[in-house]
Amino acid sequence: MLMALCSCSKAPDYYVCAYVWPSCHDDSLAHHYLWPEGKGEWEVIEKGDPRFEGHYQPRQPLWGHELDNDPQVVEKWINTALEYGVNTFIYDWYWFKAPDGYSGPYLESALNDGFLKAPSNRKMNFYLMYANHEVKYNYWNYHIHGENEDILFSPCIGMEDWKKVVERVITQYFHLPNYVKIDGCPVFAMFNAELFIKGFSSPEEASQAMEYFRSEVRKAGFPDLHLQLTPGGGSDPSPSAQDRMNVNINLLDINSIAFYNMGGFNPDYRKHCENAVNIRNKVDTVYNLYLEFVVLSLGRLNLLNLLCSRFCSGLLFCLLFSLVNGYTLGFLLILTFLSEFVRLNTKILIGTELLNEQIVALFGNNRIRILFNLEVILLQELHYRRKSYI
Repeated sequence: MLMALCSCSKAPDYYVCAYVWPSCHDDSLAHHYLWPEGKGEWEVIEKGDPRFEGHYQPRQPLWGHELDNDPQVVEKWINTALEYGVNTFIYDWYWFKAPDGYSGPYLESALNDGFLKAPSNRKMNFYLMYANHEVKYNYWNYHIHGENEDILFSPCIGMEDWKKVVERVITQYFHLPNYVKIDGCPVFAMFNAELFIKGFSSPEEASQAMEYFRSEVRKAGFPDLHLQLTPGGGSDPSPSAQDRMNVNINLLDINSIAFYNMGGFNPDYRKHCENAVNIRNKVDTVYNLYLEFVVLSLGRLNLLNLLCSRFCSGLLFCLLFSLVNGYTLGFLLILTFLSEFVRLNTKILIGTELLNEQIVALFGNNRIRILFNLEVILLQELHYRRKSYI
């Protein structure tokens, strides 16, 4: 996954991210229900059976069956990832309710004991993806549970446990210098918005729970929380799914989106990438989301990504920008916004490229980043949410 982010001066221009599924160590909850041999999911991987001639099973990892909560193992991961351009790990992070009444973290040792104790961990950025999906009994160990598809672990935890989650992630992770922050706001990704909402008594309580999270983040000294939705990818969402997604985006005040395995499972990597690009283009046009980057393609500013799809709020920004930066540049920005608005809403193609190029020439790439941050500052002063403008 590649994200281009406007962030603090010490942050890289690009975060090249790899998701980490932290299952290969002995976790007490997993030991009890799933992997009793004490080596995590390696137990299942080692039992893979070849199902046809030439089927390479069980697969043998190049470095052997190493445990992901061993800091020396993770040190190798960090150094190898950095060598090949990956500078961010996104750790799947869990809080589950189990049948025996347990409610708490799951598979956390890979992050706490492996990554954070690795000697070079500060060289690698990281953030959390709250993997709040349901787990059936046979999902992670068919050998033990066979055809049992009842729910083993549930992510629907309610307000009491949610407050524990909020306290835990803020105190344990957000203050770390290598935790990814966008404009000073710690990034917290979430896998399933619908299941998050289902865990509360009403959609309104779910919205209040997320606002509680934001308020606690602000109390901890950060400007706000950057909430990222990370649903499963691989397919073009239907119109009804798009509508549901937008309802959840607005309800939870989600800031950005990054699909988990956006391109799907096609073994032809070219088709995988084409599918990912098509889905990304659809996301840019159908979801009411703040796009967490300013795209400069072939020297042109794509104002669809920079400005808003809502006429009044976009025009308000243009006027505010004019007051702060002078009417000449403000006039160009207003003209470009109006032309883009007409083009996007009437499908009439008119000449905006010259204006786009003039603005790029006036500002340069870095100045456009400054312009974008200025918009955020101005609108925050007016107590507006960012995603209302993009």
